[in-house]
Amino acid sequence: RILCVITLTIPTISSYIVWSRSGVFNSVTARCLGGQKFLRNFRTSNILMVEGHSVHRVAYSHTQRLVGKCFKATSPNGRFADGAKAIDGKPFRKVEAVGKNLFAFFGDPAVQALVCVHVHFGMSGTWSVFDRNIEKIPEVKTTYSGGTRLLLEHESGLVSIVSAMTLQHGNESLYDEKRKALGQDPLRPDANVELLWNKVNRCRKSIAQIIMDQSYFAGPGNIYRSSWTNSNAPKPQPMTKENENLTVLTRANRLA
Repeated sequence: RILCVITLTIPTISSYIVWSRSGVFNSVTARCLGGQKFLRNFRTSNILMVEGHSVHRVAYSHTQRLVGKCFKATSPNGRFADGAKAIDGKPFRKVEAVGKNLFAFFGDPAVQALVCVHVHFGMSGTWSVFDRNIEKIPEVKTTYSGGTRLLLEHESGLVSIVSAMTLQHGNESLYDEKRKALGQDPLRPDANVELLWNKVNRCRKSIAQIIMDQSYFAGPGNIYRSSWTNSNAPKPQPMTKENENLTVLTRANRLA
């Protein structure tokens, strides 16, 4: 049974990950494509209409630039004051992407339990990184709505600014709880194809609804849903064993 439903997102979006990991966006390429402004925009990881591949790009970038460092953490607009206090001065241990969600872990497990920070960008959230040694740091916004919820500052000059729809903290059980509610992320190596197949096979939603349901596929949004359904033209009615939607989906993934 080759219905790797989980792989249907890979052909369209995996190139973003390949670009970021292959070093395509180095400083020379950036200058050719528009100079320092382009490089700065790429580094700062501003995302609009976020989908899963963008979150994975941010996770990879922040793993390279932030993980392993200890930051002074504050909440300029006060909406993440307790969370900032919980991670202040603790080493940034790792960051994981699951679908449209980022999970950042702080602390030393040999000393105490890690603090997990959950980030969901929403429609226009950002987690930007700047280097005050080579660029101007944007003004930190203290407004309650749309302001800077988390500010991370490192002695080297790195400054990280987080403004997101969802920003919450807890212990590692927060990650476990959120992870359990999410479906399979096609860009994660631990994605369980068989588990997803069994779930999809019992579902009576339309294919478009399934793709958008984060408890099935963690990551795809309207952009990918529109692209895939336009390319593959599945019938709009809900999936049943009698209609051709499942066949269309299976055929598309064999081609992938």
